[in-house]
Amino acid sequence: MDRDDSDNRWLVLRVSMANLQKYIGNVITLRELIENPNDGYLYSVDVNNDITYHDVKLVQPSALPEDYLPEIESYYAFEPIPVDGAEEMMTYELTIPYKERSRFEEVLHKLGIPVSALKKVVSTAAVF
Repeated sequence: MDRDDSDNRWLVLRVSMANLQKYIGNVITLRELIENPNDGYLYSVDVNNDITYHDVKLVQPSALPEDYLPEIESYYAFEPIPVDGAEEMMTYELTIPYKERSRFEEVLHKLGIPVSALKKVVSTAAVF
């Protein structure tokens, strides 16, 4: 939002899951989220170079200077972050026969991967 030689000023707001999905789905803009926060207010937070928070203030959206607001057409745009070695990262499809489910869950447990987390990821594609 703003900065000087020692601090970065952040604007923080609570967003409902429905509004976050609308933003990511390009139904509403970032500006609309800021102008209509869940709680009716925003937080202005200064963070210094040592990552220390100070000067935390409640701010009414109507009190924000225009230059603190994003553009009117501030729709979400996905921009992947380049990662060194990204070409080595691959996605694999894994099909586990139902009769092998318990053995697969054992392997996950030994690897420290909670089965519940995996179930959430695949819940839209399969039923456990």
